[in-house]
Amino acid sequence: MEGVNPKEVEFALGKIDNGSIFEKFGQSFLSSVLGYEFIPHGGIKDKGIDGLEHSFNQKGYIKRIYQFSIEKSPLSKLMSTLAKLKDNGIEYDQLTFVTNQVFKDKDTFIDQACEKYKKSIRIFDISWFVVNINKSPATVTAYSVFIDSYLHEFSIPGKSYIVGDMVKDPRLFVFLRQQWDSSNKDSNLDRILSDALIILALETTDPAKGIVKKEAEILEEIPKYIKFDPKLLRNTILERLKYLSGKPKKIQYHNQLGGYCLPYETRQLIQKRNIEDSYLRDTFRSNVEERLKKHLKIDGVVIKDCVVLIEELINNIFYNQGMEFADFMLKGESQDVIEKALPDIISSTVDNSSVIQKNKENVKAALLLTIREVVYTGSEEEVEFLKRLSNTYLMLFLVQCDPKLCMYFNSLAARLNIYVCTSIIIPALSEYYLEPIHKRHWNLLKGAHEVGVRLIINETILHELIAHFR
Repeated sequence: MEGVNPKEVEFALGKIDNGSIFEKFGQSFLSSVLGYEFIPHGGIKDKGIDGLEHSFNQKGYIKRIYQFSIEKSPLSKLMSTLAKLKDNGIEYDQLTFVTNQVFKDKDTFIDQACEKYKKSIRIFDISWFVVNINKSPATVTAYSVFIDSYLHEFSIPGKSYIVGDMVKDPRLFVFLRQQWDSSNKDSNLDRILSDALIILALETTDPAKGIVKKEAEILEEIPKYIKFDPKLLRNTILERLKYLSGKPKKIQYHNQLGGYCLPYETRQLIQKRNIEDSYLRDTFRSNVEERLKKHLKIDGVVIKDCVVLIEELINNIFYNQGMEFADFMLKGESQDVIEKALPDIISSTVDNSSVIQKNKENVKAALLLTIREVVYTGSEEEVEFLKRLSNTYLMLFLVQCDPKLCMYFNSLAARLNIYVCTSIIIPALSEYYLEPIHKRHWNLLKGAHEVGVRLIINETILHELIAHFR
């Protein structure tokens, strides 16, 4: 069974806001890791008056108590539990506190609590789940069952993110970008577009409920997502219906019901991609909010809704300079254009916000520093989020226009021969010690090569390069 991305696990488990759901998942997961079963705690009949709601004993060891908690302040919850155990005279040898939150300084707390209560105490917080997620097929299965059972919001194609309201229904562009990412850029754009449209059209199918779609129904659904004449893709869509329902199956033709539907494996893949996208979005928002607050603190300025302001700014950047910004994030080009326009876009965003007048100039300066930090020296998650957002914007742009134009440029790349001069080679060499995500010139060359562009240097360029070294 394929492993799980630990970062996605942290995000997904953090979404649990129902104690009973976490209790069920926790029992299943702990059983997979530790190899034993649980029985309801003896005092649970008093409905948690003893502080032990969502608590169990290890089967065969009544004095080993496990408590599952989703409280946002796990420290307070655990302290309260220990105090109530003592006040109620409940005998136990060991308490294991299981939480889907981050428990800060847990080792220090364990030492202090063991000294005070003279009991063995263990804390399994979110980091414990992350470390153990890929321990065995059983742990991966426990996590997969939880995702399938409770995180339904991520099973819809394209249901992740897009900043701003540039289009009425952005799911096609998000899902199309996901398809583009997973194709390693080596497929024809018309095929990727057709695949995305087919899967979106089959979103509501469910063979268990007898819901499938015939070929004609799929073709009728597709015009909802595009502005160009759907007849342009008709032949490709019919061809892809046959291909996708072959092996390995991305869609399924249900013989008994006489129509197409999405198989479980495809829904799982969609879910995984949406969770990954959502994790990146939340991490980006949290990191950039922290950066902005840090710069504002220097001037003693505090504003509400930092995240709203940042997202509005990102939306305005894409609205005003979508192609240039995407080009910069993906290839390192158009930097001068971005730098010239950025102060004006920030100024306009802040002027139209709810920031009070006396703070506006300080907020503008802090936002400019924040965006530059993220773009030039951002974390892996921050840069990856902006790259995916850039690709989503490009998909939006390409699909809104005549797809024949997109297909032309897609096929053109494979026939291009480009002479690479020292204005690209020297900066690319200077990026040797940078992290891969920040090697803009090198990644530009690498990306061009991957899509079939032939990169050439001649004797003149070589002599010029030697002169630079000298």
